[in-house]
Order: sequence, then C-alpha cells, then structure tokens
Amino acid sequence: MGSCLKDNADKVFFYVSKSENARKYLYREFPEHYVWDKQDRCWRERKKRDVIGRISGVNPIEGERYYLRLLLNHIRGSTSFQDLVTVNGVAYSSFKQVAQKRGLLESDQSIIECLNEAITFQMPHELRILFAIIFVYCAPTDVRLLWDTYFDAMSEDFKRETTISVELRVSKTLQSLNLFLESMEKALAYMIFTTRPTNMDNVDYEFPREIQDEMSIQIPPEDYEAELKLNLEQHKAFSMIIDVIQKGKSGIFFIDGLVEQEKHSSIVLC
Repeated sequence: MGSCLKDNADKVFFYVSKSENARKYLYREFPEHYVWDKQDRCWRERKKRDVIGRISGVNPIEGERYYLRLLLNHIRGSTSFQDLVTVNGVAYSSFKQVAQKRGLLESDQSIIECLNEAITFQMPHELRILFAIIFVYCAPTDVRLLWDTYFDAMSEDFKRETTISVELRVSKTLQSLNLFLESMEKALAYMIFTTRPTNMDNVDYEFPREIQDEMSIQIPPEDYEAELKLNLEQHKAFSMIIDVIQKGKSGIFFIDGLVEQEKHSSIVLC
C-alpha cells in the first residue's frame, strides 16, 4: 500500500491523527487547521485560523492512491493504515476493497449493462477499445470480475487461431488492451492479476504492435457478401485494387461512378 503514497502528507497524517484534537478532522479539513511543513515534512497546527487550505487532487486513474484519499476524506479518527483498512474486525488487502465495504463506491451495474449490450453487435477489437475506455474513465469497482466475465468476447478473434492456448489468448488480449492504455500511462495487467503474466512479453509479433492491432480487426460477414453484389465493372475495379494490395505494391486508382439523380462521384485511391 505504501507505493501509492507519492508524497508523505498522507502517511504523516496518521501520526498527527494520534492526537485527540486532530482525530476530529477529515483529511480534506486538515489544511484549515494544520499546515504541511515541506522542509521538515510534517503537519503543524496552524497559529492563524480562517484560512483556505489546499490539498493536491487525486484522479481515479491513480488507482490505490485515489482510494486511500477517498477513505481519508470520509473516515475520521484513523491512527494507522491497519486501522484504516479494518472493517468490522476484518483487515482488507487494498484500499479499494475497504472503500467498497464501506459503501463509498457505486456498483458496476451500469457498466455491465453497457458491455452486455456491446457484445451483441461489436467485434472483439471494438470491445477491447470499449473495455479500455471504461477502465480509465469509469473507475469500475471490480475490474477482475469484468475481465473474467467478458474475456471470451474480447478475445474471440484470437480464439480462432486453432493452436493458441488460453494463456496466450490472455497475453494477446492484455497486450491489445494495454496498447490503448499506454498513452494514459495505465497498464491493465497490474489491476487484474496479482502478478504480471509470465508470457506477456513473449507474444510474437511479426509487425509493430500498432499494425498488429489493426490487423486483428475482424471483417463483418456483410462486407464479404457485398463483393457478390458488385456489377461487372465494379468487380473489375475491385479485383485490380485487391490484387495490388495483396502483392504489396503501390498504385493510384481513379474511380468514376454514377450515383443518384445521374450525378457522378469520383474517388481517387492511392
């Protein structure tokens, strides 16, 4: 838990809270009555009152540090980390669990409904993007449960590789999710598993991960069926373009087609 303390203000708060006067205040009320001494790195009681104090903000994306701050802002009188993480005589291993047990977090029901709806029409690639967005911006209370529930749907495209093991599916799915999360300095693997999957760094990518992720997009059946509906001239153009793509060549194509009301539409493909 100590790793979530980027500054010592949260930690030293407990030592000050051992005094009877300090136990009256929530963490967010502390700056009104105490001042943080940067030089000595300790809280000192204010000599002047009627001041506006400020505490640096914490974002839900910061994980355990956010949940620690949430607890400190709602619980008075805690004098140690052990005291803070104990609820009804049971000591929990994370601040997030404590926040859940104390009813400080909303349920994930709306997230579950969103994902249940999405799996009826979205491809695995799009589901992974949605899962990553939910993970970052919605701060779900039980990420592991969501992972266990929707893993099959999110990894369906990898599952089609007949020789792939479950462990490799897990690694490939996490790699794909982490690709979306890296720009936000988040890594999903650490939030889902107590230890990083051992083979996560051994996934063999023939192409850079960005290209590999785009190549994992599944083509909807209706796109394949659309080829059968092309007329003779359309199919001729289609075949020429596909042939160039499959052979890895470059080319420029000018397509002039008739649309509604006898107007012409021109498309240039490079």
